[in-house]
Amino acid sequence: MQKLKTLRKASGMSAYELSKQAGLATNVVYVIEKRSEAQQSVGIMVNIARTIAKKLNRPVQDVLFEICTDEDLKGGQNADQPATNGTAQPRTRKNRRVAAPD
Repeated sequence: MQKLKTLRKASGMSAYELSKQAGLATNVVYVIEKRSEAQQSVGIMVNIARTIAKKLNRPVQDVLFEICTDEDLKGGQNADQPATNGTAQPRTRKNRRVAAPD
């Protein structure tokens, strides 16, 4: 998540410091920044946004929106294309569509 990293650096904190100040395990921010596909709870993202917002003297909702609309989260897709977030599954025997009986 490039936007999270940018905002974190603008706030003058390391990933470790942000994790600690947000009340999270010490490697959480680092993992989120490196693995954009990692799913995080709303609570974790709010804690991170709140900590950054306080340092940057910005509204929490603005920071949260900025982090959560990061292009990395959308899989690099254009804004006019829906983001799949990896939910599409390949067809296998187990999830193959079966016609309803007559």
